[in-house]
Amino acid sequence: MDLQLELKVAKLEQQTLLITVQGEDVLLFEDHAKGKVLNDEVVIPDIVQLFVELTNRGMLSGSTYAPWKSQAEVLQTEVDLPNQRQSWQIRIQSLDPNAFWVLVNLLSARNFSKVTIKTLDTYSESTESTTWLTFNQLKPPSYFQSLPFQLDREEPERTSRNRVVQIVFAQEPEIDFVEIVYKDLEIWTQAVMLGAYPRPGQPSREAGGFPDGVYQLDAFTVEQSFSEIFVSDESAFFAVINYACKLHHTQFPVQAVCVQ
Repeated sequence: MDLQLELKVAKLEQQTLLITVQGEDVLLFEDHAKGKVLNDEVVIPDIVQLFVELTNRGMLSGSTYAPWKSQAEVLQTEVDLPNQRQSWQIRIQSLDPNAFWVLVNLLSARNFSKVTIKTLDTYSESTESTTWLTFNQLKPPSYFQSLPFQLDREEPERTSRNRVVQIVFAQEPEIDFVEIVYKDLEIWTQAVMLGAYPRPGQPSREAGGFPDGVYQLDAFTVEQSFSEIFVSDESAFFAVINYACKLHHTQFPVQAVCVQ
């Protein structure tokens, strides 16, 4: 299905967005598909809510915004199931403009005929000199340049398998905190599996990976690995680096992040 994409988003630190999608995959969102499909594997999360969850974990703050300052909130949702249409109003703050590269990929990987993402409210900032984003200008969001911990990036023997990302804590964390980290990394993993980070020239619906599951490697280390298949861009791991920055600043000291 050919996708009609309309992107009219201002390059601003704070704004409200209207996101609208139309197509049959609207019917597969969890809230709409429960009890209505025979194969639960085809059910997908609310993509915009997933984008909000990534933002609130600092994963899309990029290289200049502090990950602990990124915020997003769903203000309103409208659903029209007979016409396979759904829209969201969301408020964002301190989000890397390149985060929209991730959002567009997540949406274009779905079976939608039309996707619209546009700025609604610029919070009284003048739009006369506003820079408007185009998808061709966007690139994968990078990681925060002022890291408070050691970053170890090893060149993998193969980019498409045996990939690992680890967060190494400076102290032994309590099990309740580790459980939170598990859940947060599973949100990131879900985004990877849904095509958020395609490689150059790769259609987003072909990007993804098969995770082994988040687990605690030792008393100090939480790990997510993709031993069999990882067909996503390297920038996917940058989200975990930024997430670790937020953890270090707001919750628990991090000693290192390791990417292999």
